[in-house]
Amino acid sequence: MSALPKPQVSYRRMRPTDLAAVADMERSLYAFPWSLGNFRDSLNAGYDCWVACHGEQVIGYAILMIALDEAHL
Repeated sequence: MSALPKPQVSYRRMRPTDLAAVADMERSLYAFPWSLGNFRDSLNAGYDCWVACHGEQVIGYAILMIALDEAHL
């Protein structure tokens, strides 16, 4: 038996099946949210798209866009 606690949150690359949950979360957080299409386009463009999960439930997300000498998160 290990004395180390099991992590409650895990991180993985965003999948197309996560897009609805991510877009729903975005709408609940922002007055001017990204659309489902914005997230789909980011995923298809190859941006660094990640989700945070508690079990199988998506509880957070991040998209990293790098252009020349700057980055947007």
